[in-house]
Amino acid sequence: MKEHKFICDRNLGKLAKYLRLAGYYCLWDNNLSKTKIVNLAKKKRLIILTRNKTFFNRNDKSKKIKIKSDNVLMQLTELKGFIFFDEKKLFSRCSKCNSVLKKNTEESETFCLKCRKKYWFGSHARELKEKFKLRLR
Repeated sequence: MKEHKFICDRNLGKLAKYLRLAGYYCLWDNNLSKTKIVNLAKKKRLIILTRNKTFFNRNDKSKKIKIKSDNVLMQLTELKGFIFFDEKKLFSRCSKCNSVLKKNTEESETFCLKCRKKYWFGSHARELKEKFKLRLR
């Protein structure tokens, strides 16, 4: 099964963060223009996620998915069929910069080599895991 990679427009920063936490490659930068998003999507074979109807309908030969909801958990549900719950991938990417996380063998945490952010599997992560299970199964 092909794993989809995404790029979110500026209105979907929270969705980008959740996709990363679910283990999916997802670019997002609040400063990217629509033209830059399209160019990156074509170059890196990314699916554009947008809530903007005009941008979605733009004839630029890029692959796009129109997100309808403004609730991040409902947005995940809208992507069912493109993304799946995979416990092995969960919490494998940095929510801040999209890099793959490295496990710290001495402690029960992971960290990002690029931006130095640390992660640990606490109550918040357990709650998110359950939300992902409910939305993506």
